[in-house]
Amino acid sequence: MRPGPVRDGIEQIVCESGNQPQLVLLSLSSPSTDDVHDGLRPIPVPCVHSHRPLHCSHERLLGEKVGMDAWDKLFSSIKGLPSSAAFETVSSTLSPILDDLDAGYKDDPPRLPLERARVNALTLACDLGQAEVVRWIVDRWEAVSNSARDDPVVLSLLGSPCDASPEEHGGNFPAHHAALAGCVPVLDMLARLLLCTSTQDAARTFVDTKMWARRMDCVRYLGSQTNAHGDTPLMMASVSGHVTFLQEWVYLASEDTEPAVDPCLQKILQVRNASHDSALSLACGHGREDVVQFLLHGDGMKDWESLATFEDVCIARAVLKRLDGIVRSREHEGSDQGLTDLIMKRASIQVCLEWVEASLTRKANNLAAELSLDECRRKNTLPAARKPRSKRRTAKSQVTKDVCVAGASPRSSSIETDEAASVNLTQLADGTRAVVVEGTLEDIPPDVLPMSNETALSKSVNQLLRERWHTTHQDSEIDAVMDALCLDVSMLLLTPHGMALHLSPSQLDAVDRILEKQQLAVQQARCIQDRLHGSGSSVQRSL
Repeated sequence: MRPGPVRDGIEQIVCESGNQPQLVLLSLSSPSTDDVHDGLRPIPVPCVHSHRPLHCSHERLLGEKVGMDAWDKLFSSIKGLPSSAAFETVSSTLSPILDDLDAGYKDDPPRLPLERARVNALTLACDLGQAEVVRWIVDRWEAVSNSARDDPVVLSLLGSPCDASPEEHGGNFPAHHAALAGCVPVLDMLARLLLCTSTQDAARTFVDTKMWARRMDCVRYLGSQTNAHGDTPLMMASVSGHVTFLQEWVYLASEDTEPAVDPCLQKILQVRNASHDSALSLACGHGREDVVQFLLHGDGMKDWESLATFEDVCIARAVLKRLDGIVRSREHEGSDQGLTDLIMKRASIQVCLEWVEASLTRKANNLAAELSLDECRRKNTLPAARKPRSKRRTAKSQVTKDVCVAGASPRSSSIETDEAASVNLTQLADGTRAVVVEGTLEDIPPDVLPMSNETALSKSVNQLLRERWHTTHQDSEIDAVMDALCLDVSMLLLTPHGMALHLSPSQLDAVDRILEKQQLAVQQARCIQDRLHGSGSSVQRSL
């Protein structure tokens, strides 16, 4: 990485990427870029050479007769203000300078050189994180908007949220600079300014005024702005680790009455740039643990669907592999420069990767459970199969049947009478007919014991097995778990391969718990049998 040329006090950083140098960034405040460009993933960060589109009507109104000293004084004053400066201090410092520029060139609108026009006050304030300067710019815009006169010099120098830098310098918007600086209050101010600029002629060339009916829509638009590389301000905030910027954007872009986050917001968070990176993959690749937690679980205030995808996991694994190679090469060379920081960063990336993988696993299990429930509901809602219609019997077959029945009825009635006379039948109190057998139950051989009269065809195998294994007052939670997971008792008899093919991980866990309880029930049953047999033998000895 080597410093590039200096233009108008704005330093540029050029990162070597293969054989072609790539402009990746710079801030007017000249921050350290080590935590962004660490040799792993060159992330294109916004460049501050922001200017209005060339077709903007204000471009021709700025001329070379503008006092460069006043222009330099305005932007130098913005750079000289501390980030904690109060609004009164900002207004008293900048308003006289802007008023002098406006008053001196009303009659003869000059033309500002292109290299000077690439930076405006709004972009500079967002890049430096000067929230009160942005508030002052919004107030000046609203004052001009509410007045009957147009002030092209003032508006052109102040800038608007729709002003982007040229593509060769990144094509970044003011929101990109604010996200990189982590200036949270600027979001709401930019939305207000966007509503204000939508009524101006300069902004009508960019977007229709009907789209900015609500400030919430403006906030969503600010989060979806993309630069020349396809990066959004949300990606910038993720790379820089400014989780509060992401939380503020979600809060301002969400409906307060809705219990869940709008899917449209999550789609904006899932946007990928030209390198197929998303906000989650960038945060994971830079070890931003708090940002990863927010993108996976939200802030707990609204229902949040995880943004994890398999592509994010693959990107994070590639970053870890590349980082391991750098660590090994430095250890082989015996260089300890930055080795500790690389090891700590690798640990953070590993933690983020494990969180993303765990979230993706839970997401897959939930989808599998939903598919199983849908399949179960589909089977239960299928209409019953109709019985085939029997052929109409002819008169001849009906007569033949009547003759057969008439000829066989005396014989069959006599057989039933003989069987009833030979068997000693009795009627119980509930109306059931039973056979009276002499002797005790021990005298009857096992092969002639009466079988249950209930047929198994009237009940399913699942219901019969449940009645044999459970009572109505025991193990009720097992039945609830099996019903919730669409488990059938016959699944307990599957082979290992059958279980692997037909059961999900959650169903296998339920089967494991059920079998453990059944094993305990078997042991208890053996103890009960031992006690019964012991008591029976003692009674026989006493007799």
